Amino acid sequence: MLAFALVFYEEFEDADNPDQPVRQVLQSRVLVIDSATLPPEARLAVAEVSQTANGLRVKMHDKHGPLVSIGKHLGMFVDRVQIHERKQISALLEQPSGR
Repeated sequence: MLAFALVFYEEFEDADNPDQPVRQVLQSRVLVIDSATLPPEARLAVAEVSQTANGLRVKMHDKHGPLVSIGKHLGMFVDRVQIHERKQISALLEQPSGR
């Protein structure tokens, strides 16, 4: 079983006072469905569904960690300074100073 939390605004009108503005109230609902009805891609995104004292807890798989690992593997993020130019110290000392 999987649980999905829905949060939305619901509008209420006061029937006794039609001149009053419409109130928007934040509503939340939890929809529990059978995981067999989900496509495999959605089913694999959920790591855990558990019951707590406050209700249902849905834990999703981490997306940031694997993306960072792939980026580091491909060299997109460098944790050290790379120097691409090398000069010999003796060549720099032999150059005229321009004075």
